[in-house]
Amino acid sequence: FPVTIKKVKYPENIYLKNEVAKSEKTITDLATEIGCSRDVLSLTINGHYKGENLVPKLKKILGLI
Repeated sequence: FPVTIKKVKYPENIYLKNEVAKSEKTITDLATEIGCSRDVLSLTINGHYKGENLVPKLKKILGLI
């Protein structure tokens, strides 16, 4: 079976992946704190979902604002 890779639509969100790793919090913990599903948050930080409402909340939790 060929491996399909989703094209990154929102590369501006990918830096958040490093910030989440630095925070030592899990995606699940952050999603609970923000009030969204783990799947949506994961798609957002991997650049597959814009997450207009999530990104500012995530930045605030991670201390980026």
